Amino acid sequence: MPSRHGGVPTSRPATIAWAGTTLRPATTPRPATTSRPVTRSTARKEASPPILPPIVEIQPILMDNGVLKINLQTDGQRVRPDLKTMTDNIWYIYPHAPIELSVWNWAAPGYSPLTLIQNRRASILEAHIKALYDSLDRWISVAFDAVLLMYLMQCTSWSITAHPQPYNLRRLALLNVGEVGDLRPLDKLVQEICGGNGFCDLYIGDSTSTVPWLRRSLRGICFGNLTRLEFDGFPVSAAQAHDLLMQMKNVQEFSVSDLTGPQANETYRVVNHNLRRLSLQVDTIDFQTNNNTGAVFGLLQYLCVPNLRELTLGYEDEWDSAKFAQLYASIPPNLEKLHLKAMAINERQLIKCLKLNPGLEKLILDTQLERWDSAPVPILFTENLCQRLLYNEHEGYLCPDLEKLIVRDNSIGRTNGCFSAMVENRFIGTDLREVVVVGDEPALGHHDFNTLHGLKYRGLAFEYRQNV
Repeated sequence: MPSRHGGVPTSRPATIAWAGTTLRPATTPRPATTSRPVTRSTARKEASPPILPPIVEIQPILMDNGVLKINLQTDGQRVRPDLKTMTDNIWYIYPHAPIELSVWNWAAPGYSPLTLIQNRRASILEAHIKALYDSLDRWISVAFDAVLLMYLMQCTSWSITAHPQPYNLRRLALLNVGEVGDLRPLDKLVQEICGGNGFCDLYIGDSTSTVPWLRRSLRGICFGNLTRLEFDGFPVSAAQAHDLLMQMKNVQEFSVSDLTGPQANETYRVVNHNLRRLSLQVDTIDFQTNNNTGAVFGLLQYLCVPNLRELTLGYEDEWDSAKFAQLYASIPPNLEKLHLKAMAINERQLIKCLKLNPGLEKLILDTQLERWDSAPVPILFTENLCQRLLYNEHEGYLCPDLEKLIVRDNSIGRTNGCFSAMVENRFIGTDLREVVVVGDEPALGHHDFNTLHGLKYRGLAFEYRQNV
């Protein structure tokens, strides 16, 4: 069975960046060896060998635009920055600067938090953590590896000492929550540091067996204040997501990478006038044994989000036009960006989808690399669809405001160059100015490739690349 991501680590829309770089683990999922669904978290653990990210020299301490960014790094022998340098920067050089903190360099190869704990080396961070906790009132953004943080809390006294209140904390990121055993100390810490009225941005990533923690540990957070919530590799049911959205009236961005059952079997619609960006992706790699099929559409049908501008949907193996249309039933959103990621959608369904979104400015059709049943991937850009995207004297252009089109090459028909003809027509007659084809160059017909390449000299931004 092929890899869901085609052997390339995915890049999700929202990543957590600290101290001047993007910090994220990078491994490649491999096919499951059993018939049960494989979650992204499981796939990361089973992946062998891992693909390590490029080594990036990350400044352990950096003043950037008035913010003191501290990224604790250790190889088990020493800690960077050293304690004196860190405390001097906090208390003497920049005594009033807000602090962004990462307790673990998530992207760096080498020792993992678990390795440090097993080798009894993690305690060398204790003095640093104590010093940082004394400046809690200046924290504005923190990223913790939950395993390492839990160890430090259990083995030291820093978390129960007197400390300032976290009045200025805005963002919290937690990684590897599912690897933690006894969650009670972590529960207490999360509720303590997220209790301020200004807290608005929560990221929880890479976890397993997380439903009990979700119910228990997040109850102390004031969801009404959140403007951004992301679950990355953290299973959340459609029913839970519905409940969360009912509480978060101020949320502007909501993202779930591993949406599961049970479905949102509700009679109440979520009405949210503040939501701008929504990303829902099903939690499975193996479509053939997918017990979560329909979770995305099961949630969408209960949403009323008139100010939604960006929508990402991923990994459903059956497109439900009726439930998708429910999103537009009462007060339709005016989408500017639509990203369909490995969604099983055919040409006819895509036309209906585009008709519901006349204001689209950016369209991403990142279709499946190949079907799990070995059937060919449906061609989306057939002669019929390309014709519908041309000017019509009765209806004008379909999605007339479209400026950027990103499409995987295996969804483009290779017969008569209708795709490049459509692009050329819209380049001349509409605002289309950028086209990106994803995949290997030989997969696109020569006529289409030559025409699109020629349009570059007339001002079209055309690019062929391997990833979206």
